[in-house]
Amino acid sequence: MIQPLTILQFQCWLYRSEDALAVGFIRELYAGLRPELSQSDTALKALQLLGARVAATGQLLGAAVTASGNPFLGIVISSGIPLLTNLIKTDESDKVLQDKVVRALKNSCGRFLVIIDDIDRLSPDEALVIFRLVKSVGRLPNVIYLLAYDRITTEKAVEQRYPSEGSHYLEKIVQAGFDLPEPSQFQLIDMFNSQIAEIFDDEDIGDQHYFSNMFHAVVAPEFRTPRDVLRLSNALSVTFQAVRGEVNAADFLAIETLRLFRPGVYQSVRSQKSVLVGMALDAPRGSQKEVADKYEQLFLGKESQNDGGRLKDGLQKLFPRLQSIWSNTHDTDDKEWAKARRVCSQPHFDTYFRFALSPYAVPLREVRELVRRADEPEFVKSAFLNALGNHLGEGRTKASFLLEELACHAGDMEIRKVTPFLQALYSIADDLQVENDDVFPTDNKRRLYQLTAALLLNRTELPERSKILFNAIQNASLGWLVYIINSVSRGYQSPRDDEAHTSPNEFLMTKNDVQSITEVALQRIREAASDGSILEVKDLAFVLFRWRDMAGDSLEEVQGFCNAALEDDQSIIKFARAFLGHSFVGQFGDFVGRKIDQAQVNGIEILMDAGRFQERLSEVLDSASLEPDDQDIVQRFLNAWQQGS
Repeated sequence: MIQPLTILQFQCWLYRSEDALAVGFIRELYAGLRPELSQSDTALKALQLLGARVAATGQLLGAAVTASGNPFLGIVISSGIPLLTNLIKTDESDKVLQDKVVRALKNSCGRFLVIIDDIDRLSPDEALVIFRLVKSVGRLPNVIYLLAYDRITTEKAVEQRYPSEGSHYLEKIVQAGFDLPEPSQFQLIDMFNSQIAEIFDDEDIGDQHYFSNMFHAVVAPEFRTPRDVLRLSNALSVTFQAVRGEVNAADFLAIETLRLFRPGVYQSVRSQKSVLVGMALDAPRGSQKEVADKYEQLFLGKESQNDGGRLKDGLQKLFPRLQSIWSNTHDTDDKEWAKARRVCSQPHFDTYFRFALSPYAVPLREVRELVRRADEPEFVKSAFLNALGNHLGEGRTKASFLLEELACHAGDMEIRKVTPFLQALYSIADDLQVENDDVFPTDNKRRLYQLTAALLLNRTELPERSKILFNAIQNASLGWLVYIINSVSRGYQSPRDDEAHTSPNEFLMTKNDVQSITEVALQRIREAASDGSILEVKDLAFVLFRWRDMAGDSLEEVQGFCNAALEDDQSIIKFARAFLGHSFVGQFGDFVGRKIDQAQVNGIEILMDAGRFQERLSEVLDSASLEPDDQDIVQRFLNAWQQGS
């Protein structure tokens, strides 16, 4: 009866030096053969001595072997311990010692297969250590060695040390060599699919068609050996877990492939964010062909002619904006890209290279929870008010990014939940208007309006969405109420001769509902003016001008309030804050403009007595009780007004 093989696997690439390789090899061999030799103390001692001598032939200065049951498990590096020297002192030759081990193994029933893989991953000197060990110690009965290595790479390593022998050196050690057939592309892909099944699940993959196309365009062509497959799958098992749920799996797979196999392309992509997903002022200029050539040099300069075309196609799939450069076609769908968290979406680009959430994005789980709990007003308000205290990219609050993310996911929100969601959001809309979020060309008012449009347009007919919006507006904060009425009514205003009429599909409210809600807003404004709370509105100047528009031809109502307020010092300070704006000016070559104060008083005479306003500003400045901050605002506003007049 043939005894089964006992398999011993020596992972040579785990050892960092030639000496460590020698010691590790003897240790593994000793540990594997010891059970079979345990019946013969003589053979066991002979193997121990033989191994110690082999280890000592290297440069193991001060190495010691402990006197434990398995001496080679206890090899340590220290100085002044003579144990190794004592251990190898014997009158018996290496041949005598080896004969003892041979006889014991011949008489045993055991059979051993020692597998040594990845020899070609070692340095030339380390690889030679392995072959010398097999040659000197390894020729034992019932012990078979399976040496796995790349023949060409290993023969070159041997030739560096033995130029005259070359491949003949290995022929003296390896009795039978077999060249494994190159795996087919299909086999490598099948191998990779089995690997990534443990990394990506169906939810990660999402759009299977897009995932497959990206895989075959960018990933599959890089597979030439099984090691390539393992290299990528091992990397993904670590990196993908750090950003799971925050990236598009197909794009992340492609970017990671570039990082491992095309580092030059990867570094170019990583460093050209503004060119690929933004508005780069320093992007290449010239004719269509000149720009295309410059982009090719920028991203593919060091790639071969054969690979360049394929990589160009892959980059265009990853970054559709490149299609306008290389293919003269245009593909822009920013909201869908952002919703899918693709690498071509500006808010999510950084996530792919930081292995952490981009500072311009909100965790997808939070966005989905808001969508799911959209009909819980207190939850919605709490989420946004808390987000105001969390600053992300460019110093903007998390609330501003939440508004943008929700606009991308608006189609996921059930229509029945839109009314309570907007009611909650509109009730705190004025609180969301913070200066940090005013980044040209938008602010949180516009972001909230864009979210509203995304929730209603293309999802409802005009009568339905008008009803939803009408109900949501009723208890909105005053500044937002005036702003959204002004926005939804624009389509009903008489256009100029050179403007096209707004399509009915673009209206958010019917004309009758606009008129009705305008009356509600006008009444809210009058009540706020009566109790003075209108002066606390953040967009006071805008509200005052819209009040005048809502009131029709009569100016007495607005002017009566404003002129009366001019006689109150605190009201003067609030007017100064409301009408003080700023602009940026710069000289040629400046990267950052200089912020200057600007008095936004164009048309102010229809609201109040402008001359009296200026007089009162000067009077308030002379007040001894004026707080320093208020004095600064009043002085800056008055200076800007006088300089601009």
